[in-house]
Amino acid sequence: MGSVNFITHADVLQLIAKRTAEDCIIFLSGPTSRKTPLSLLRMKDVIAVNGSVQYLLNNNVKPFLYLLTDVRFLHRREKGGFLKKIKFNILKRVHKALLISVPLSKRGRLAGFCKDISIGYCSCHTIAYTAIQVAYSLKYGRIICSGLDLTGSCPRFYDETTSPMPSELSKDLFKILPFFTFMRKNVSDLNIFNLSDDTAIHYDIIPYITASELEGEIYYDKIV
Repeated sequence: MGSVNFITHADVLQLIAKRTAEDCIIFLSGPTSRKTPLSLLRMKDVIAVNGSVQYLLNNNVKPFLYLLTDVRFLHRREKGGFLKKIKFNILKRVHKALLISVPLSKRGRLAGFCKDISIGYCSCHTIAYTAIQVAYSLKYGRIICSGLDLTGSCPRFYDETTSPMPSELSKDLFKILPFFTFMRKNVSDLNIFNLSDDTAIHYDIIPYITASELEGEIYYDKIV
């Protein structure tokens, strides 16, 4: 495996300068992503994740960014422990953009959100949460999630017949949801919405918005 290049603050500033829209759609792998109109995707900056990008490319939608989960990394993640908690307590004091709740008890779980992706990101078993931190770092006025479902067996909408990867989301849901709750309570200026009408994320955490509402805004902008 070759050397790893980490994103810098200068890289983040360059990406902000290259934005083409005030809104960002995070195009995820949940089945409801297919309900998002292609016309809407073409009007916004799109962050695609994992296999969802192929659907966009097949329909002539060029994503602004593409995020990929490295499953090899997931198997090498640092285990928890007292020293890890000390490290995170130090980091959140050094980096004010890094919000982390470090529980004192052994059974308590870490939760966090990073406002600056050049520092890093807080992982919670779903790339959706990473993408939200990326979009926030790029200072989008509004972040819209497409396919943020996490329901049932958490199937992916795209065809994986050639090399299917089992989804771990359903069994990890109890670890995932506290991060979204932490995000809502601690990131007061996060303007985020969910297009999914079948989601495990309560709408008081990420409010629901319809595609027709967003398309109506585009139409209004054009005539005004």
